[in-house]
Amino acid sequence: MNPQTASGRTPCTIISNGLRHAQVTSQCLQRVVLILDRSGSMKEDNKARDASAATAGLCQELALPVNKAGFEVAVIHFSNRAKLIHPFESASTLVGHLQPLRVSFFGGETDLTAGLELACELLQTAEASPARAALRYIKPLTVVMSDGGHNHGPGPAPAAKKLKEIADVLAVAFGDDADQAMLEAIATEQLSVRCRTGADLRCYFAQMGRTLTVTRTAGTSATAALTHRQF
Repeated sequence: MNPQTASGRTPCTIISNGLRHAQVTSQCLQRVVLILDRSGSMKEDNKARDASAATAGLCQELALPVNKAGFEVAVIHFSNRAKLIHPFESASTLVGHLQPLRVSFFGGETDLTAGLELACELLQTAEASPARAALRYIKPLTVVMSDGGHNHGPGPAPAAKKLKEIADVLAVAFGDDADQAMLEAIATEQLSVRCRTGADLRCYFAQMGRTLTVTRTAGTSATAALTHRQF
């Protein structure tokens, strides 16, 4: 499978015997943006339900007390346009009111560009905010999940290139019909994976959460750790 360090102001204080046993520092934070496909095909085979369960599982992993509110999560849903469902907030807070993925009656097409552009705008706004300026943010991770391929609006390559300048982009091809080649093209190098079933998706998102916990504990991004894992 596949997944560096954004602006740092105050160095992290890490007490460590190695990566697995490092104590978490509350000074290191990481932003995670989830960009989730809600186009018409997500109605099929309970894919929307499985994506909701996988998202909830990831947020629950990031909300564990050991992380000491170290993760800020935002959620975007997209079809032929993108919508911000949850702005950045602590994962531990988000767990209590996370909105499920709902596919509209008419479904809609798949505009990956819209989701990528909204994520980039969201991260740029967060980066420019003076709030929590004394804290160090690890390079953000953006997770794009789709069960199909881009088929509406301008192509996603320029938006993906711009987003990858400020965040790692991990692409998840969900199901057998997902356009994995296209998703690989918009992802950070080697940061793509296919999850064929809902069980695969739930397992992978939970695994991702555990990996992020370990890497944030060490004060590093998850790029290398995610890159060297296979699913």
